[in-house]
Amino acid sequence: MVGEGENSHAEKESRTDGPCTRGRPYGSYKKQKTIEIVELSSTITHTFTIIDYSALSKSQKKEDKSSESSSEDVNSPKQQDVVEKVDRLGTSVQDLQKVVTTLTQIIVTNPPMITHIGTHGGVPYVFNPFQTPLNTSPANQIQTEMIMSKLKPSGQTLFRSVNYKEGINKAQEQGSMTDPPIRKLFTPLEGVNNAGFYFNYQSLQSIKHDGRKLGVQIPNWAPMLFSPPKDMLLDDIDAAVAAYIFGVNKEDKKNGNEILIETKYGKGDRNLLKTLMPKGLVDQEVLNFLACMLTHQDRVICKNTICWFLPTTFSQYVCTWTSPPDILRKRYQERFMGRVEYVSKIFIPINDGNVHWFLLVIDIKRRQLTLLDSYPCTTRKEFRRRAVRKLGVFVDEMLLHESFYRFHTTTKPIISDFEIVEPEGVGQQVEGSNDCGIWVALWMMQCNFTNKYNITVTESSRMQLALDLVLKNYNTKNEEVKKLAFGNLDKLEKQHNRLVKK
Repeated sequence: MVGEGENSHAEKESRTDGPCTRGRPYGSYKKQKTIEIVELSSTITHTFTIIDYSALSKSQKKEDKSSESSSEDVNSPKQQDVVEKVDRLGTSVQDLQKVVTTLTQIIVTNPPMITHIGTHGGVPYVFNPFQTPLNTSPANQIQTEMIMSKLKPSGQTLFRSVNYKEGINKAQEQGSMTDPPIRKLFTPLEGVNNAGFYFNYQSLQSIKHDGRKLGVQIPNWAPMLFSPPKDMLLDDIDAAVAAYIFGVNKEDKKNGNEILIETKYGKGDRNLLKTLMPKGLVDQEVLNFLACMLTHQDRVICKNTICWFLPTTFSQYVCTWTSPPDILRKRYQERFMGRVEYVSKIFIPINDGNVHWFLLVIDIKRRQLTLLDSYPCTTRKEFRRRAVRKLGVFVDEMLLHESFYRFHTTTKPIISDFEIVEPEGVGQQVEGSNDCGIWVALWMMQCNFTNKYNITVTESSRMQLALDLVLKNYNTKNEEVKKLAFGNLDKLEKQHNRLVKK
């Protein structure tokens, strides 16, 4: 018979230690779990002892049997092999006993870690009754520190959190960090016998995959002819190069002729990029360098050229009938074309009257001649469709040459039979914006792997196109321009500081 004192004592433990588990007071549960754990430990230890003795007895039986059957020496190879196996088994048993002892100590010091919530086939389910750090951590405590405190075994810290941003600032002050920082999740601890790691859990805000910072603003002391829109996200390199391309201090004739783009196709100076300023008529060389850039990217990503981006001069030669197909093939095939077996689309910019750009997309897979026009005109519609048909016939004849095919069995496409299609829902440029060349450029950049041509041209499109033309890897002068851009900012900053001091 249980006395009232014991009941009251159990209720007291239940109130002080925590909630009840499956209808039982927590204090009695804790006692019972301790007893179960001790019994479990003794049972496992006893089992290991039985295994040890059984292994020894089996080896002893083998030894007696071998001594009776033959007069082999004690140091025979078979006997030595049996002894080594017994030694290895004994070592394994000792290691397992150490593991059981460690687990027993951990469970006894914190019994709520295994709480029965049900059984399946005689095996109890277990779960961790701890609440999540979101519910238990104070408002001023970092959640990861709460998690780390749960992972401390027997008071020894295996992970230590560090403030990554403070480390970067300290390295920059000491001058030991010249390259953009590369974030590592784990870094070794120092002075702890290499047994632990720093856990760099803090995220880097507004950092590109290559370490560049986003959201950089161009300083006011670096005046520009063409400033990027406020909503345009620039990194530190973009901001420096933009100030170098369109800076007021680069407005003179000498700086206007400075070469900023250099490829196998040709060279482009600052005056060329200034045609990308708002409401400027985009020079055809901008689209030609864009074709070089996109071709280079396509060949880097894909082993075989999937899209052909042709320069503006191709359509000009075709529409004026000044060059036969074989001449243009020799001029453009190696630099801008590939094998017909792999091509999906051919992009050809076309000019109408030296005032308007529109685009022809020869879709080989869909057997279509797609006409993309950001400023449709009823009086010029027939001329533009006739130019599209003329280009289809010319490319059809040019692709008859065997050098375009890897296999002789490949069926030659009859492009002149393709249907002319003008997609619905295509956006139109703003009146007076002169953005037709920008629309053509974005169609070439964004629609090479999709059949949807409903793109959007924004205020930042011109600036982004200028930065891409200068910074992409196709430009052999991109690294040189970066160094000049940062040097230009340093020079402007020193001039500004001298004026402020005066």
